[in-house]
Amino acid sequence: MSSGMDRRGGRDILEIEDAGFSYGRGGIQALRGLSASFPGGEVSAILGPNGAGKTTLLHLALGYLAPSSGRVLFEGRPLSEYSRREIGRSLALVPQSERIPFQYSVLEYVTLGRVPHLAALEMPGPDDLRIAGEAIGEVGLSGLAGRDVTSLSGGERQLAAIARAVAQGTEVLLLDEPMSHLDLSNKSRVLGILSGLARRGTTVIFTTHEPEIAAAAASRLILMREGRVLKSGPTDEIMTGENLSATYGIPVRVAKLEGSTVALWAEGSRAR
Repeated sequence: MSSGMDRRGGRDILEIEDAGFSYGRGGIQALRGLSASFPGGEVSAILGPNGAGKTTLLHLALGYLAPSSGRVLFEGRPLSEYSRREIGRSLALVPQSERIPFQYSVLEYVTLGRVPHLAALEMPGPDDLRIAGEAIGEVGLSGLAGRDVTSLSGGERQLAAIARAVAQGTEVLLLDEPMSHLDLSNKSRVLGILSGLARRGTTVIFTTHEPEIAAAAASRLILMREGRVLKSGPTDEIMTGENLSATYGIPVRVAKLEGSTVALWAEGSRAR
């Protein structure tokens, strides 16, 4: 990677230590003494209900937000010591949704992922266009490369956003609810993409409120509720009915169905 950082699995590449964060002075406390670590080259899922602080955690990890207490470490160094350009070459984010202000073609939009690798005012070169085209192909949008991004369906836009992040060529890929606008076929496609990226050494971290998605994609699981980490560790150890019941505040049972993990809850259960 262009920042010169090795993609070695097994060690923690991103660490959040005792982080707190509130929106506005005296506002909602989104994170409360939160600590989490993410091993390099693995797929980690951050699972929890709406309002648990999952998106805030990703924004701290990317440096969009600064913790009011605690710190974020990347490659053992405080994230605050990195320039925005260094962060852009090392970490990429796929947001839940975004406003696209211009009429970019899919190829132009995905090529924006190459900006951290370009000098000021430098235009993308042949290699940048090739990398963007390969990323578009990887998410299955090759036939739409010339289409206006704003004309795409919600699911297609999500795939284009993933392609842009893939084209960015970072060591860490952060995704906020990446399956939220996708049908079953494209969910399966994205699961395959995330697994492929991890096999190539990319550290993948994504948020979700769907236990089945976390179980299918992630080797490591972090459970969040009310701005805190409840449990973290290998997915097959953490994905239990007891832990999910504490996370969602309703009785949950975890079962295996034809080799897949499913979470079952009683209809009409009320969250505590």
